[in-house]
Amino acid sequence: MKILEIRENKGFFRFSEDSEWQPIDGIDKDGILTLLNVLLENEVSMDVPTEDNLGNQAHSIIYRNIYSKFVSLLGEKSRFQDESQRLYIDEIKKYVGQSDQQ
Repeated sequence: MKILEIRENKGFFRFSEDSEWQPIDGIDKDGILTLLNVLLENEVSMDVPTEDNLGNQAHSIIYRNIYSKFVSLLGEKSRFQDESQRLYIDEIKKYVGQSDQQ
């Protein structure tokens, strides 16, 4: 699912396939958190910002910042998941072991 899009020299975002595209300069803190959850829970795509495709200065600044943070997070996504599994593996094994004995 595409969550960030660039067209007509402006950036847009949406929360789901069914939702409308909204201008990126209208996003607020809650909107960013919602997009973050979508990013972490789904396979997403985003248009890459270039100097040629984002002519609107405000859209460019906001879009580029969100895009760079999300790309960075996507690069760490599997590491976070692996660390979470390793962190709780002993407890999971202990719990599974107890349920097998009963």
